[in-house]
Amino acid sequence: MRLKELLSLKYNPVGIKLHFDESEINKDLTPSKPMAICEAIRVVAMGEWKIQLSENYISCKGAKAALGFIEPQAIKDMIKTYGKDDEVVEKILKNRPKIENIKAITFFPFVKNSSFDILAIIVDAYQILLLNQAFVFQTGENLTFTMGSNSTLCSYGLAYVFREKIPNLVVPCAGAKIKACFEDKDALYFIPYEKFENLEEALSLVLERQKEKDKFPYIPSSLGDSIKRS
Repeated sequence: MRLKELLSLKYNPVGIKLHFDESEINKDLTPSKPMAICEAIRVVAMGEWKIQLSENYISCKGAKAALGFIEPQAIKDMIKTYGKDDEVVEKILKNRPKIENIKAITFFPFVKNSSFDILAIIVDAYQILLLNQAFVFQTGENLTFTMGSNSTLCSYGLAYVFREKIPNLVVPCAGAKIKACFEDKDALYFIPYEKFENLEEALSLVLERQKEKDKFPYIPSSLGDSIKRS
């Protein structure tokens, strides 16, 4: 897998497909018990499984709210943890990105030319830098990331990226660390299908140009030369 090799990823990139038609629900891909969205991403990233979650198989209320299965007000009590008073809680609920009318979501190990809406990649700081460089390399435009305090993978990974059609970087929320065992060093880069075109080519060019310099990347020239000579 070229993307995995270019980024030296430990885990598989995860392709995510959103289904808005009930006829696309595939019970053969349904897990034996409900899962959180973060768990599905983690499981697929670590293995070769393909998982589909519909409303009754999503265990997290925060995810259900982000994906339009329940109204945001249904998680108001949960959100009180993250707001100092009722006014702030209402603002948090209002600002949380969400999408509607989803019937199911499929998660699968990404392979080139596969059909997906969003790509989720578990990354470290260096891999984030490479992805940032690849996007800026193509457009020259700065990248801006958006995140809240809860349901980060669901609201600011899936819903926000699908809705806005732009990449977003998030850190796992408390639930993702507890349920899916994400570590403190983990972050997730979500990329919409619309922004994936030419990404691998851009990454390859970024890496090639670093090698052409024949110096340690991201180290000042004088220091890089001294390290190389030693």
